[in-house]
Amino acid sequence: MTLKIIPFVLGPLTNNTYLLVDEASGEAIVIDPSFGIKAVIDELDRHQWKLSRILLTHAHFDHVAGVPALVQVFHPAPLVELHADDAPLYAANGNAELFGFHIDPLPPISHELKHQGVIKFGNTDIEVRHAPGHTAGHVIFYISKLATAAPICPVEIINCLPIVFVRKFSHCPSKRSSSAGMGRKRRSALK
Repeated sequence: MTLKIIPFVLGPLTNNTYLLVDEASGEAIVIDPSFGIKAVIDELDRHQWKLSRILLTHAHFDHVAGVPALVQVFHPAPLVELHADDAPLYAANGNAELFGFHIDPLPPISHELKHQGVIKFGNTDIEVRHAPGHTAGHVIFYISKLATAAPICPVEIINCLPIVFVRKFSHCPSKRSSSAGMGRKRRSALK
């Protein structure tokens, strides 16, 4: 297996951003690029990895703030991928202004993520699972050969982190997902 996962904690809200690399091809994916994306750009440049995609679990401003820089720096520009249900939030710059933040205008979405869609990445399949709750278009990315998904919370963490790679699924208690209907939707996304 040649998949490498490099975590970064970035920006004023200490967001988790992930760099996935297929070492055989040198192709790379960034998940949820936040503020302070220069650290990821430097890592990509240092290894001469080719950024092909930006995958967004959702469109809150702290998960999309680094998208404009990545699209401007890398040529050809990487695909920007998001679930359609979060397109209005993305179009509103993730509501950054409501929270007193500024982010550069976001580039158009290149590809719409769909539930149970599969992203081919080297010899790795990354399955998209729609998991609404945090936002209407929230998704997780499941890598079956690693039994790993993002975002998943360890049981001991009370508030869900945007992305945590773990070896097993666990339930993440959250006040935001307390409705029975939403809980059923989230559980079905993990199947």
